[in-house]
Amino acid sequence: MLVTQIKPAEELDGLLPKSLFVINCLGCKEVFFPLKEAMESVEGLRKSGIKITGEEMADYLCRPDFTEKRLKLYSEGIKKADGVLVYSCGVGVQTVAEKITDVKDIPVFTGCDTVRLAGFAGLTPSELDCIRCGECILGLTSGICPVANCAKGLVNGPCGGAMNGKCEISSEKDCIWLLIYERLKKQGRLKMLEKIKPFRDHISSERGVRF
Repeated sequence: MLVTQIKPAEELDGLLPKSLFVINCLGCKEVFFPLKEAMESVEGLRKSGIKITGEEMADYLCRPDFTEKRLKLYSEGIKKADGVLVYSCGVGVQTVAEKITDVKDIPVFTGCDTVRLAGFAGLTPSELDCIRCGECILGLTSGICPVANCAKGLVNGPCGGAMNGKCEISSEKDCIWLLIYERLKKQGRLKMLEKIKPFRDHISSERGVRF
């Protein structure tokens, strides 16, 4: 089972653009999603002056084919926004970030942290991964997770072992921080790389890398 919790308002303060399209993923029955708290979070954003160009409910955002079709259905609201805010587990956020460019190449932010829970976590119909670290930084890294995809779990840029755009652990694997850099540059958001992330509490996460 996956459990998501809403990020504190102060964590999103100063990070989000002036207009947002919001997607709430109700997930599957194996996911606990705090819908009431998500709606309260969005209302707080409205009161802070952020324009909400649309708000939709979805499920199984981790399904790339479903999400691709949904984003096209939501295209009218998305095209009026400067960013998309997703309330879901980390896999859903990453899937939206990967598919959003078919509608409009804008940044994707997460309104949730996915929390570790002992036991079988379920399967995801995606190659993307979320290791339930409880400290999601996808809003800073253009929807690409360095914690799950960097062999060393680095959150402030690449290590010194990367060469020719490849990870030092596997020459067939792209350095995830190069991919983050390229997507941020394309979106004109390289300033995000200046936001230093604090040391992580890996005890609360499920450290695992998928190659």
